Amino acid sequence: NWLTMGKNKVKKKAKRQAKREQKAAKLLHRTLEPGYLGNLDESMQAALAEFKSRPAAIAANHLSDGDFLRFLRARDFDVNAADTLLTQAEEYFQREKPDQIQLANVRLFYDRGVAFQRGFDRCGRPTFWTNAGLHDPSRSDEAIQHSLYMLHECLRNLPPNEETFTAVFDLTEYTRANSDLNWTRKFVGAVQNSYPERLGCCLILNAPWVFKFLWNAIKPMLSQRTSDKIVFIGGDYKDKLKLYFDDDNLLHKYGGKNKFDVVKWIVDELGPPPEPVETKKSKGWFGWLKGSSSSAPEEEEDDGKHDGAFMGSDEEDDDEDDDAQD
Repeated sequence: NWLTMGKNKVKKKAKRQAKREQKAAKLLHRTLEPGYLGNLDESMQAALAEFKSRPAAIAANHLSDGDFLRFLRARDFDVNAADTLLTQAEEYFQREKPDQIQLANVRLFYDRGVAFQRGFDRCGRPTFWTNAGLHDPSRSDEAIQHSLYMLHECLRNLPPNEETFTAVFDLTEYTRANSDLNWTRKFVGAVQNSYPERLGCCLILNAPWVFKFLWNAIKPMLSQRTSDKIVFIGGDYKDKLKLYFDDDNLLHKYGGKNKFDVVKWIVDELGPPPEPVETKKSKGWFGWLKGSSSSAPEEEEDDGKHDGAFMGSDEEDDDEDDDAQD
């Protein structure tokens, strides 16, 4: 009867909320797990000592024991694998010099409000926010530089005893025209292989159904440790975000008190923007679908509208399908 159905729905909501809170707590307090300084068993201590004796670690004298442990955790304390990872990461930094990217070289993304770093999550981790609906795949390589700049800004603002950052991707206005496999491969690859264990948490908001195509390409790139840090949030996402951010750090558009204006901020930092650069309108990674005789949907205008929500499956909280329906 209706009364029983109502009670069952309340119980289901309470169960989902408890699970959601449990996952948030785990992501916000991962340093309590084994493998971090102060919580190493004998085999981990032995692996750390051996790793530090390798030529690559000795050469990387700018790194701390905490940094060496990041590489070891990323390879499940396999010293040989961690040694290879460190060698490749050091080669990447010497070749690409991502820590030398200047704000002036990536200001376009701030002028357009595409993405910026601002505030901290409840764990004290610096956070960057991205409006994926404003991403232009024709500027993919520049966007990679900007993402690396934001990552390093987060690292420069790490509080004591913290080594990770949080990323929030808002897909509310995302369409096929924003899909960018080049950015995905290069940035995700860099985060996993050159900044191991730097990602603390990645929140993906309101993913539309078209994102499933790109997600299917992304998922095989992810290690299990990285995949476990990704949370899809739909439905009443503003309330769910408050599990990760207090009111002072949560942006006003998401129900918080932080009224940071990135366009005003960049003008204050660098002055008025230069003349806008004309860019070719990109159809994104899936532009080839246009005109296809397959069952793919017709090409939509890039108006940010969703034809439906992609709430994933096993890669997220398995309660989210219910959230979308409630």
